[in-house]
Formats: sequence, C-alpha cells, structure tokens
Amino acid sequence: MDCYKRIREVIAPVPKPPEIMNFGVAPVADLKASCEAVEKSTRLLWACAAATDKIAPRLWDYVPDYTSSIDYFLGLNDLELMAITKPHRIMWEEAAQV
Repeated sequence: MDCYKRIREVIAPVPKPPEIMNFGVAPVADLKASCEAVEKSTRLLWACAAATDKIAPRLWDYVPDYTSSIDYFLGLNDLELMAITKPHRIMWEEAAQV
C-alpha cells in the first residue's frame, strides 16, 4: 500500500496530457515531468516487487527489506536500472500463497 501511495504522490502533480484533438501541443516542461514521473514510478514498482519477492529470477539470493529496496532502485542511474532489470520479470500475476 505504501508503494501505491508513493506512486500516486509522484504522478498526481504531473500535468495532464492534452486532449486527443490537441495532441502535440504539450509544453516540453510537461512532457519532461511526465517522463520523470514514469521513470520514478517504475523504480518504485521494481523496489516493491523486490521486497515482496515478485521478481523472477530473483535479483539476489535474499529478499531485501522495503526501505533498502527503494533506496537501491532510486539510487541506480538509468543504464544501471536497464542492465539490472533486463533479465528479470515482475511476477504480479502469480496467486498469493495463503
């Protein structure tokens, strides 16, 4: 739930895209803000997936705590993030074990 709230906080202030008929008239600053929000949200999702053991294959031989996972993914530069995540998949669709 914390991750959901964090992502909402990242996305909420971003200007809404223009209507379909006005596509292409968004200011560059709005497009930049949208890209930054998507990028940070992606990092938060990966952090949540790592901390809940929903990445296959696992990134590490242990499941990291949530806060450390967030710090790790937010601290990677873009190329590091791409290199780390490329051979892995987030597995949200698996049924929860009760």
